[in-house]
Amino acid sequence: MIAKARVKNTAEKRRKMARRGVLPRGFLDPTRPGMRRLGGVSSRAVLLERALPLAILVVAVVAVPVMILSPTGLGRLGALRQERTKADEEISRLGQQITELRAEVKRIKDDPAAVERVARDELGLVRQTEVVFQFKE
Repeated sequence: MIAKARVKNTAEKRRKMARRGVLPRGFLDPTRPGMRRLGGVSSRAVLLERALPLAILVVAVVAVPVMILSPTGLGRLGALRQERTKADEEISRLGQQITELRAEVKRIKDDPAAVERVARDELGLVRQTEVVFQFKE
């Protein structure tokens, strides 16, 4: 009789606390749909704890191969690497060409013979005292 009174008393206390919105830690209101007491943890919490990692794993197993094998995946990565290699080679070639042109500009500024050579070779100029012979082929 005392045990029944305690159970009844405890259940009554919980109902009163539920009505006030205050529940003891680990206790879930059994009147709410989809919720039941399961060792102090709700069935939703157990479902989330077990199903969420599994769902994430399934999504990863499906998504990773799709992303790798798609046209924007590994094939595109290889093409971009080749393009970068070509661009690096062109950059080094152009850098070397710039260095050569700067050296030529310096020679032309400093050496009068270089100026004359450029005038003759590239511009086709001659001195007034020189005679030019043109031959037909």
